[in-house]
Amino acid sequence: MSSIIFSQIYCFMKKNKKKYTAIACVFMYLLTAVCLPNWSFAQKMDTIQLTVKELDKKFLEQNLLLLANKTNIDIAKALTEQAKLWDNPVINTDNNLINFQDKKVLDTKQIYVQVQQLFRLGGKRKKLVALQEENERLTTFQFNELMRNLRFQLHSDFYAIVATQKTAALYQSEIRRLSQLLIAVEGQERVGNMAYKDVIRIQAAIKNVEHSLNLLALNDLDSQSDLNTLLRNPLNTVIKPVEDTLQKKSIDLNPVDLVADALRSRGDVLTANSLVAVSQKNLIYQKSLSVPDLTVGVEFDRASNYVPNYTGLVLSIPIPIFNKNQGNIKAADLQIQQQQKLLENNVNQVSNEILYKYLKIKQLEQIIGGKDAEFYVKYDAFYINLLQTYKNRQIGLPEFIDFYENYKESKLQQIELQKQLRQAAEELNFAVGKIVMS
Repeated sequence: MSSIIFSQIYCFMKKNKKKYTAIACVFMYLLTAVCLPNWSFAQKMDTIQLTVKELDKKFLEQNLLLLANKTNIDIAKALTEQAKLWDNPVINTDNNLINFQDKKVLDTKQIYVQVQQLFRLGGKRKKLVALQEENERLTTFQFNELMRNLRFQLHSDFYAIVATQKTAALYQSEIRRLSQLLIAVEGQERVGNMAYKDVIRIQAAIKNVEHSLNLLALNDLDSQSDLNTLLRNPLNTVIKPVEDTLQKKSIDLNPVDLVADALRSRGDVLTANSLVAVSQKNLIYQKSLSVPDLTVGVEFDRASNYVPNYTGLVLSIPIPIFNKNQGNIKAADLQIQQQQKLLENNVNQVSNEILYKYLKIKQLEQIIGGKDAEFYVKYDAFYINLLQTYKNRQIGLPEFIDFYENYKESKLQQIELQKQLRQAAEELNFAVGKIVMS
């Protein structure tokens, strides 16, 4: 639609050069801003430019899931402090409420008071504290694992938008070039130098590119939505990523070292290790529960025992005949075996994952080599020259359109390969649990 309007304006200017040229130029400028598919909705919104470092900083400060789950660490610390506390002493009293004989309420002639303290034997308190401290470490590892997953999603959306912007820039550039070509071809068609079918063919090519650009804008909405949710941005915000280039190459990395780094860094591996430790400490704690606790107390009784003022020592301990906590001990022992198998599976999965992510990057780097970069520079220059060649009628429209389609497909493949390489780098960072390629 925009290309047809441009051509009509061109004809209008040709017929009215002196009187309307200035007005038509202004109108064409305004029409370019409105009609060309360039995410016009984004012009009404706030655009924020962010580098990856700025993105990560904003993410750590703003993400609600991180802020909410970080509280779990403080909760675990509070539970550890609670486990260190002693049981409170218990006081009992038994007094006469109503003395019907002497007609008194709360008669103080007879008083009974008892104070008791529970002593946990078998090192229960110390072992419970050790269990809670391991749970505290587990909570920290789980938080790091959540952060690892969210950051991977964050970076994936970020570089998806980068690729979308590159593709959009390519489409917009092609629309401009083809629109200029259409104006020239329509001028030639009017004087009889070209057939009308050439005009229709170029208009159809512009329409195809505009359609692709509109679909791209729709796909970009999902990534923008995810990114704004992760960063807790206002609703009217559009992220414009500032692209960086990969500095490290696969030749700088060693898969064996990467696996070792992952086993030290990845939140899920550390979580699996911590779950084994939690199970082991839980078994120790459950065994300590089989030891009965001792209750020690002192009581005073006036006017109701065999002596007027009786002071006694109270000792109480359950006899472990039926319940020795054997079910919980067996369950804790089985949990250790379970967690050890899960840890072994996790380590095996991490090793394979890192190896294949590394090989994927290596293969992509071979595909996107220095020769390819040099080729695309020459390819761009040749395409621009070919446009002029067609305008000069040195080649036919079928030959030009065929080359144009191949050129567009080749450029899209270049953008896709660059996107895959960046995504593969993020996948490797995710697999290792820290940034090894940036």
